Amino acid sequence: MDGIIDNPESERELEYASFWMRVGASFIDGLILAFVFAIIFAALFLQQLTENWRDIEKLLVTPEFANFGYVTTIIGALYTIFMESSAKQATIGKMAMGIQVSNEFGERISVPNALMRYLAKNFFLLLLTIPLFSNLGMLFNFLYIAGCLLVIWDQHKQALHDKIAKTYVVLKKEETEL
Repeated sequence: MDGIIDNPESERELEYASFWMRVGASFIDGLILAFVFAIIFAALFLQQLTENWRDIEKLLVTPEFANFGYVTTIIGALYTIFMESSAKQATIGKMAMGIQVSNEFGERISVPNALMRYLAKNFFLLLLTIPLFSNLGMLFNFLYIAGCLLVIWDQHKQALHDKIAKTYVVLKKEETEL
């Protein structure tokens, strides 16, 4: 790989985000998305819940509830993909932690690159939604976690999905005034 990563003089320009910074960013994003999803859930199901609160199990197996799951997955994907490929190069959680997603030169990634990163990160979790694979939950969860833990040992602190998408999570550069 040519470029900033293999050039020791340029490598000082990119400082890679630690595992715990990435965990913090994910936690913040999770809280934000949970809040948004709670509002959507309340808007769609509050009347049914208040009328039949004792029959919540029936609600959980309705097609509407399944559609809610698909909608939240799409919202989470769009949030991540478009925020990471934006000029900010980061989700709100990453911004709060002072980190951003970049290519090997520290530049903004494209929407297709952000999509590849998202799909690579969530591949095993997305497989769980297919009934044929649902019995492999423990294996898929283990593979997902192992891919994320790679950040701890990797020289460039890349998770498996970063390696696949050729992305890096780096500390945001401080902008200097002229």
